[in-house]
Amino acid sequence: MIFVCLISCIVPIILFMMSKDTLNVEIGKRLRGIRKQLKITQQEIASGIGISKSFYSNVENGLQQPSFDFLFKLCNKYKTSLDYIVFGNGSMFLVSFSQIGTIFPNIPDEYLGLFQSVISLDQRDREIVLEFMNLGMKTVLRDK
Repeated sequence: MIFVCLISCIVPIILFMMSKDTLNVEIGKRLRGIRKQLKITQQEIASGIGISKSFYSNVENGLQQPSFDFLFKLCNKYKTSLDYIVFGNGSMFLVSFSQIGTIFPNIPDEYLGLFQSVISLDQRDREIVLEFMNLGMKTVLRDK
């Protein structure tokens, strides 16, 4: 609880001190990246955290600054990293093996271990695995 209170005090100060235009654009780019990784629409993510699509769109496009409440709800709902969203540091998602099934409920249990392995890779290695998987899918679909 103390951590949440500390973060709720620090984040608004940091957001205020940084150049709003630059910060809003950078946060928007990272939010778009998160949404694309989740493969959901702006409407779905907005509904998921209880805001309007137009507000979410404005934040994602760097036109509006997100509130702490917005960031907290987004991080909590989609297990994203506040440090990543605000500063671009670390991993995009904060996912433990036990949480994968609740975030992505359509993944069969037999694939959860593989999914966890991919998540634990660094960005470069995840991109290599994704490229390999895309190549494999293209081959499979072409052969059908």
